[in-house]
Amino acid sequence: MVNPEPAELPEPSVASPQPDSVPTPQSQPPAGASANNLTENVTNGTVSEVSEQDLAKGANWKRVHPLTPLANSWAAILVLFAIILSQITNEGALEAIDFLNHIGQAWIAWVVAIAIVVVVLLFILVINYLEWRVTKYALTDQAIFFRKGLIFKSERHMRLNRIQAVDVVAPLVPRLLGLAKLHVDSAGAAGSEVDVAYLKVSECQELRAEVLAKAAGMKSNQTLPASAGISKFLEVGESGIMGDLPAASLQAPEVPLYEIPVGMLLGSMLRSLSLWFTVALIPFLFAAGLVPVILAVMDGTEEAFIAALLATPSALIGAFGGIVAAGSAVFQQLNRGWNFTAAFSPDGIRLRHGLTTHASQTIPPGRVHAVVLKQPFLWRGKDWWQVQLTLAGYQGASSGDKKTQTSTVLLPVGTREQALQALWMVQRDLGAVTDLEGQEIGTAGTDLLQVLMYGSGSAPGLFVPPRRDRWLDWITWNRKAAVLTTTMVMIRDGRVTHRVSFVPHSRMQSVAIDQGPLERKLNLANVSLHLVPGVVPTVVHHLEAPLAERLWELQVRHADIARDQEPPEEWMARVVASISG
Repeated sequence: MVNPEPAELPEPSVASPQPDSVPTPQSQPPAGASANNLTENVTNGTVSEVSEQDLAKGANWKRVHPLTPLANSWAAILVLFAIILSQITNEGALEAIDFLNHIGQAWIAWVVAIAIVVVVLLFILVINYLEWRVTKYALTDQAIFFRKGLIFKSERHMRLNRIQAVDVVAPLVPRLLGLAKLHVDSAGAAGSEVDVAYLKVSECQELRAEVLAKAAGMKSNQTLPASAGISKFLEVGESGIMGDLPAASLQAPEVPLYEIPVGMLLGSMLRSLSLWFTVALIPFLFAAGLVPVILAVMDGTEEAFIAALLATPSALIGAFGGIVAAGSAVFQQLNRGWNFTAAFSPDGIRLRHGLTTHASQTIPPGRVHAVVLKQPFLWRGKDWWQVQLTLAGYQGASSGDKKTQTSTVLLPVGTREQALQALWMVQRDLGAVTDLEGQEIGTAGTDLLQVLMYGSGSAPGLFVPPRRDRWLDWITWNRKAAVLTTTMVMIRDGRVTHRVSFVPHSRMQSVAIDQGPLERKLNLANVSLHLVPGVVPTVVHHLEAPLAERLWELQVRHADIARDQEPPEEWMARVVASISG
């Protein structure tokens, strides 16, 4: 029998850090204590409980940049002036101006127009000033805070031990003003983030470094002696980066990893089936907008022609809207990959990208829950690959642009060597391949990766669907496969777009087996690996039902004995050793 219910994974027998939290010296709340009411701060080996009301005590509140209201409301200001301009230039206003000019009193119209503009500017200036006065932020050793609102006040805060990502984002208009915002995200549901907007770019970078350092357990009550120098601040120890946070927070150094040339990015877009589908769709959209005129010409009557003239503008507007939407999707892809660079630092992998909106994103190794290598059909001639991640703290979509500013792409386009390098940066050990009995039969090395990335059919250690799977999947049945190793599950899929997923055992929350009616008829089953929501496919499709159940059992066993997570200091030491060697 195939168990249709998900199996909750047992607790690992070897203690390991929680994958969804920044490694800190802070301990977990004591038994019976509520995480919503207590914050534990470890100082000199003692534990102090801090209530929600006491989190902000002693906080040094600072104001954001004075141009923040303008950066937030520039679109509304433009709309307001457009309305004023339309009212001044309408037919009635023009007739009034002609009349005043005829009687020699044209100056009255100019005085009224200038007065309206001055009043509007003064109103905007006063509102922006008052809004700026009440917009503040603060950072303590326990949490980060952000207050705003003149009429409807709001305050958001996030405990540092719950932070999942700290990014610097600079949209187009704020960037023209020399401003950026700090986006702090947690692993909670959509809407749990904190945006400190807007600061000078340099101040934003310093605040980000300070947040990351304090989240790693460093305190701000002491400063480094001058003789200690930067080497002591960056010393790596058992609990992460050791030393006290200096008064002026220091940005951790970084080593460049790779940079994607603009030519390669444009070439990858030109080799995209979706782009050519969009281009081919444009003539059909215009033809759809001209359908009323074509029908009127075919009818030949005056009434039909008049009706067509009335209907054509709305039809063309609809077609133009579709073209704009398609073009926007293409531009967003270009914007996210423009000047894409990756570097590593003690706090993780740093990504920078953006054409109109500049984003600086840091991916700590502990945030990565799964990786997928993707190769679209038209990229095969160049052997280009894309690497995407499922990350804690970037769960699903949310309203606005908060989530779209960040990225789950580790490599938008790159060579095979760059793709494997990116994979190695976040998945240090592919483990040893195991058979149906759980016995090791070989190392997951380059030969196995070659089979997963380019091959099809069966190979030693692969779980593959039977030939009768062709009745359910005519195209990709021979590409589907899974490999179980001592550290992860690797899933091969995709005929048009090749995909290889890497899902560590320690990240899985549960495992389930399911069957549909046709699958039950063919004695096939699917094995679903449950993680945090993300972009990486985690389902092994259409295995023999007994084989699927065996994979389910082995996965539960491997998750029970999952290896310790790699601490950040070991991750950094491994990277430095590899680069220096």
